[in-house]
Amino acid sequence: MRKSQQSGFRKKTVKLILSVVFRSLEYLVLLQITTLVLELHTRFLVLNDSILTTATHHCNKHFSRILLGYVRQPDLVSQLGVDRLHHARAVLQRAAELLQRHFGVTLVLHVTTTFSALIYGAYQFLVMWVAPEKSNATVVNNSKASAATWLTSHLLHLVAVALSCSATVDEAERTRDLVVRVATLRWRPFLSAGMEPLLMQVLTSRPLSFKAAGFLTIDRRLLVTALCVTITYLVILAQISLN
Repeated sequence: MRKSQQSGFRKKTVKLILSVVFRSLEYLVLLQITTLVLELHTRFLVLNDSILTTATHHCNKHFSRILLGYVRQPDLVSQLGVDRLHHARAVLQRAAELLQRHFGVTLVLHVTTTFSALIYGAYQFLVMWVAPEKSNATVVNNSKASAATWLTSHLLHLVAVALSCSATVDEAERTRDLVVRVATLRWRPFLSAGMEPLLMQVLTSRPLSFKAAGFLTIDRRLLVTALCVTITYLVILAQISLN
């Protein structure tokens, strides 16, 4: 009897250790992806501020303020030369491509795991709330707190990745809009000659978007998709099992 208890305790300990290691690795990978995407977002933000500052210094002050909006003070902005703006934008575009190539499969696995966890977590919580007498046969863990924690953690993972990618895409699109607007301010030959390569680059290149190995796009719409999928499968599973 004592040996069986020790064996069961060892199995639980091993399962707990493996679970902690797996979740820690998952958190580290997610943190790395989110940090790199937000770093890219910061770089696009600096590029946009440099475009605004450069355009304001070489154009009519009042018209540029009306067309481009508020411009930060020059001492707070990392200014780039006009002839280097298109180089910086090309490097950022390439960095986004390499980032997606490196984490494409990881994002697919992450999104798939998150969708599965959301569906099962919602179903597990529903069974324990509506029909607790059936929970022993249909769910793995009978703890409502554990189910809520599981559901919340995966939801936060998806929200972090989706919002960081969306913010970066929005800032990249802001670069395109700013360059097109600056192109209308052709009062200084120096500005026109410097902005023309950047204008041609943003008009001919594909808009930035984060894709998980080409299977799906990571943006805010993914959150709506996750909600719809969870509700749909939750209704189906509830009708099958609870009836």
